[in-house]
Amino acid sequence: MKKLIVLLLLASISICYTTSLNAQVLHAQYKQTIAIPENVKQMTDISMRDYIIEEIKKQQTIFNLVTNNGICGFSTNEFTNDKYKIDGSGSVYMDMNTNEKYSIKNIIDKPFLVTETLKLLEWNITDETKEILGYQCYKATYGDTAAWFCAEIPIPFGPSGTFGLPGLILELQTPTDSYTATSINTHNTTIDIVLNLDKNKAITRKEYSKIQKKKLKELGVDSDGSEKGKPQVKVITM
Repeated sequence: MKKLIVLLLLASISICYTTSLNAQVLHAQYKQTIAIPENVKQMTDISMRDYIIEEIKKQQTIFNLVTNNGICGFSTNEFTNDKYKIDGSGSVYMDMNTNEKYSIKNIIDKPFLVTETLKLLEWNITDETKEILGYQCYKATYGDTAAWFCAEIPIPFGPSGTFGLPGLILELQTPTDSYTATSINTHNTTIDIVLNLDKNKAITRKEYSKIQKKKLKELGVDSDGSEKGKPQVKVITM
């Protein structure tokens, strides 16, 4: 019953605010932090383990999320007042009007534009709350991913292409990394959010997976991230 009340409350808040926010540009900035891999935590060489952990902690990246009229861009590019270009590894372009999602993923140093249909995930919304940047946020989970979203900002987008909650995701935690909002601003203007890669050259996620496996095989790396007869290595693709 309590969970039902939470869902009804979120729905009513969303109806009240969506119209006004659609006429505005929302700009949220996030800090990405890489998670410490379990095999690093379990290293027996303490000094090497501590060194690697400190180096990983330094790998913090700032992303910008910009939304306007049902389109969302997520990239490390700087925010501008007239046009926001989406490119670079880890960037995502989503369009609710056409139900399209494009993700830019790198294998080694080569970028690939991956296309898929924008679809709702079966989030499990809980009544657990916490405050982020002065906003009350609700916790939602999907598999091993946890998200904290704000119903006061009823925009269904979030970091790294997450989608489908009744509010902007201000914090996202996955097994490999986490994103935390550091600022949120709205602008009474319009902005062009532009995918800076050719959509005609986009490939499906299935095609991308095939290319990724082929490249790993060429490098002599198994699908579990280990080289035959050698210590385990970490191959990062974004």
